Formats: sequence, structure tokens, C-alpha cells
Amino acid sequence: MSILNVEHLTHGFGDRAILDDVSFRLLKGEHIGLVGANGEGKSTFLNIVTGKLMPDEGKVEWAKNVRVGYLDQHSTLTAGMTIESVLKSAFSWLFALEEKMNQICDALGEADESQMDAMMEELGVIQDTLTMHDFYTIDAKVEEVARALGLLELGLHHDVTDLSGGQRMKVLLAKLLLEKPDIHLSGRGAYRVADTLSAGVRECVYPDLARHSVFERCCQYHLPHGEPAPRPLCRQLRQV
Repeated sequence: MSILNVEHLTHGFGDRAILDDVSFRLLKGEHIGLVGANGEGKSTFLNIVTGKLMPDEGKVEWAKNVRVGYLDQHSTLTAGMTIESVLKSAFSWLFALEEKMNQICDALGEADESQMDAMMEELGVIQDTLTMHDFYTIDAKVEEVARALGLLELGLHHDVTDLSGGQRMKVLLAKLLLEKPDIHLSGRGAYRVADTLSAGVRECVYPDLARHSVFERCCQYHLPHGEPAPRPLCRQLRQV
């Protein structure tokens, strides 16, 4: 099953070609590493496949209902945000559903019989979704992951802009783990993500991360210094 299809992707900045006619597929269960020197287009490529940047040419197509998590090396945390607010933002789509549920409840008093039936049905779907995704235990989940990554001792109400670079990285990683996406993308190099977590924490917080030698031994595209990204040079996908 193909999770991601990239076809004839081309992108550049000015006269410099960063990506040149790149095509590949990501299949279910595969782990892929993107290898290249600094400034050779790795972050550009990830920004394109996550929809943050439009390519000059080509097509990027994700499978339906696939949730993608991206640990971006250029992510910024805004002053005034706390560790807790950043971590809870992983559940923003659930909070949006709760708000919609409350709006429907407020409107029930003025609904006629036909409208009420439809609204009650929608309320049931929303309630089931919230329950299925453990919405009512979010505080416990946030605390569990924060403790595992050593953030709890800093204080969940600590302003994120007062944190060190390494601590901010842990906050972003914790948010990614809480999101539980189907696909994990890291712009900092998977070995750095792995180093952030001890083996025990990996097994506790995210078992899948502990079962793989994340991505550093695998390569799908190699971006040599001074050259645009070629077609696949190697496909050494392995699981340990």
C-alpha cells in the first residue's frame, strides 16, 4: 500500500536547482532517510511533502486519512506559550470538536423536530470520536509524556521562550508523540530524535520508536553537495 506518492518534483531558488525531477513512493511499513549536506534541500523537500511549500513542478499525493507529524528543525515557539499549552495543542482537533459539540447543544433549544434528529445524530458521532481518542484523559496523557521526557520537573506552566534549545526540542518532540501521527517526519535527523529519548523512555512513550533503528541506516535519496537531488540511488530499508 502506497502512503505517499511523489511524482516529477522540481524546485529551485533563483537559478539554483534544489530538486530535479524527483519521484518515489513511500510504502506502508517502510522507514526512509534523506541524506545530504547542509543546505542541499532536505528541509525544502520535507516542507514540500508536508504542504508548507509549493513545488515549481510535480505532484505530491498522500493516501486518504493519513495523519502526518513533522518535527521541523525550524519550528518556533511563541512567547507566552507554556509547555502545557504547546503539548495540549497536539489535541487541537479534538478541542475543536468539543467546541462544535457545545455549539450544537446550545442550538438544540431552538431546533425543530427534524433538525433535532440530525443534530442528535451529529452529537453522537462527535461524542464517540472524543471518547475513542481519550479526550477526557488528555491531562493525564500530557503529564505522562512530560514526565518521561523530563519536562514535568521544569513546570508545565513554564514559558517556552525561557527554555534552552535542547529543552524546546523536547517540547516539540513531546507534542509529536502526543499527536500519534501515522507518519513521522523529522527535519533534525532521526539520530538526534533517538538520542533525545533513552531506550526506556522510547519503550514507555512510543513503542514503535524503540523497535526501529529509526532512520540513520536507511537511505532513499542522497543529496550530494552542489548537485540537485537525483532519482533513487539506494533502497536499503531495514527493521531491527
